[in-house]
Amino acid sequence: MKMIILDAGHGSGTPGKRSPKWEDGAPQLLEWAYNRRLVAAISDKLTRCGIANTVLVPEEEDIPLRVRCQRANDISMRNGIARTLVVSVHCNAAQQPNTGTGWEVHTSPGKTKADEYAAFFLREAGRQLGKDFRIRGHYDSNFYILRRTASPALLTENLFYDNRRDYDFMMTTEGFNQLVNLHVDAIIEICKATVGL
Repeated sequence: MKMIILDAGHGSGTPGKRSPKWEDGAPQLLEWAYNRRLVAAISDKLTRCGIANTVLVPEEEDIPLRVRCQRANDISMRNGIARTLVVSVHCNAAQQPNTGTGWEVHTSPGKTKADEYAAFFLREAGRQLGKDFRIRGHYDSNFYILRRTASPALLTENLFYDNRRDYDFMMTTEGFNQLVNLHVDAIIEICKATVGL
């Protein structure tokens, strides 16, 4: 694998996408900001491990999906479509607070190379989070970023910020670092498995 493209989902102008206002006054988690923190930390750690990567959306504002995909495809063309992996980083929420929990990964419908890479993420999620949180699994999803990128792409949903137990874990340094390490360790294993690509 020659290049990892890291996409922090959503932007500061995306409506909703935040934890509830908790009765005890705990701070709201804004998904766009949390995703950018995760991506920055993943990028930093990958760089220190010698793995080439780029942050797709350095801006805080919401960049349209069409533009995100065009940026990703331009990078993929320069580095080789088969040698590039897009990882879109998100956090989850349910229609009713406190009804969803856990971690999941998404790829586009049908059998694709991204399915193989998603398996590495699932294994790491099970190893690092499975003792304490539900690993919800691997889903085929019609998300634009998965369908319109030339390179293999996957999307992670890193726990539910509207579930107080998930939220509390996400807001700790240990929890944040565990989510970072899950991504980094999965990407390292993918890079080992694709040497020569």
